[in-house]
Amino acid sequence: MFFPNLGDIATREVVTISADSTVAMAAAKMAEHDLNIIVVHPDDDEYGLLTANDLIRLRLERVDFEVPIRTISYEIVPKAEEDTNLLDVLHLAVNNSGYICVHDEKGALTGIVSNSDIISSIDPKIIMEEQQVGQLPFNPDIRTADAGQPAMEVIADLLVAVGHAIVITEHAEPVGILTNKDAVRLFNAGEDLRAPVRTYMSAPLQTIRVTVSVKAALDFIAQRKFKRLVLVDDEDRLLGIISQQELVAMVHSKWAELMRKHEAELRELNKILEKRAEKLAKLAATDPMTGILNRARCEELLAAEINRCRRYRTLPFSLVLFDIDQFKKINDSFGHPVGDKVLKKIVDTVKVTVRSSDIFARWGGEEFVVLLPHTEYANALLAAEKLRVAVAAISTRGLPSVTCSFGVAQYSNPDDTAKTLFKRADQALYVAKRGGRNRVDGKLADAQRQE
Repeated sequence: MFFPNLGDIATREVVTISADSTVAMAAAKMAEHDLNIIVVHPDDDEYGLLTANDLIRLRLERVDFEVPIRTISYEIVPKAEEDTNLLDVLHLAVNNSGYICVHDEKGALTGIVSNSDIISSIDPKIIMEEQQVGQLPFNPDIRTADAGQPAMEVIADLLVAVGHAIVITEHAEPVGILTNKDAVRLFNAGEDLRAPVRTYMSAPLQTIRVTVSVKAALDFIAQRKFKRLVLVDDEDRLLGIISQQELVAMVHSKWAELMRKHEAELRELNKILEKRAEKLAKLAATDPMTGILNRARCEELLAAEINRCRRYRTLPFSLVLFDIDQFKKINDSFGHPVGDKVLKKIVDTVKVTVRSSDIFARWGGEEFVVLLPHTEYANALLAAEKLRVAVAAISTRGLPSVTCSFGVAQYSNPDDTAKTLFKRADQALYVAKRGGRNRVDGKLADAQRQE
């Protein structure tokens, strides 16, 4: 068959850690081997994957890194025997991480297959040497941060940044980059993350021109072990970021071209690629834990709603920002797996309470956003109160009881922006917290809007 077996392309030097080890031990091991992932090997036969983004999330949630890995959330990775043909299990790579664990006939871990391994398994002759990287669909939304910003502020933005990388600038000029792998290194070294990010960024910034071929881009990635490419034009102006996965998709397209004579295999491949495309599109827009929209997608929809109001001068819309009261105590007292169940229970409750036209998203951690189109402030307050009551009435069934606090703000001024709108909602949420929690308080936001 045209495709190789998993054992032929797997990376054999796999760094693993026991689920009984601490998060701090995992961070140290990742930093020691210059990795942004590590395979978690528990007592049973399921393999997991702890990533740099997991560590960032845990740090932002102020989780003690001395807790055992098995007490936190991490992704379970699909597995297959090493003599399995790649085509037969390509659908297994349609997961958040894009990895497949490889084991022998006795079930012992022998390697791991990643997108990099898939790329390197392809004969160089089939990679398009004349196709330019700039002809591929890349994301122009590069997140940047000033070199003087505190490192932890920049690290927090990595969770929603395209390619999990932020370009660092000084005097508007790109001077370096900070990635999730850098965050792992800093956590493990115990660096003072209040210091300017210029102290810890990778410099100089390594870029690639959009005029180079796909093959040259793949070689560039393989040599430097990068997960993404920062693209520039001939005048070195930043244009966007293209991920390794997007390059892999290009290789997949080439596979399809070469297999036209293998109709049965091509039909199977098309089915796999269609499922993968659907899965990747969903992953790009949703929060992996709760299944609702993520922050990046929410920001896109909020921008569209603002543009709609400005263009057509229609009814204003409102925004509800809420978070779970004393969520840290739930995690500390019952463990993070229980905290995750609480998050999902609240999400399920809110989904059946909001209108079908409303936009519900996870903003980060235990904080959520509901965007209410064509809704004035007074009605938004009523909607928020309805949500508050619904959450407070959740049947615990072994879970700790929970409440939420809500801040409401209305958009109706053409000069308003997403930033100012969120600022007012956040201030209103703060008032609700100070007022005793489990309440809606949007009066402060409304008063500031009218000023």
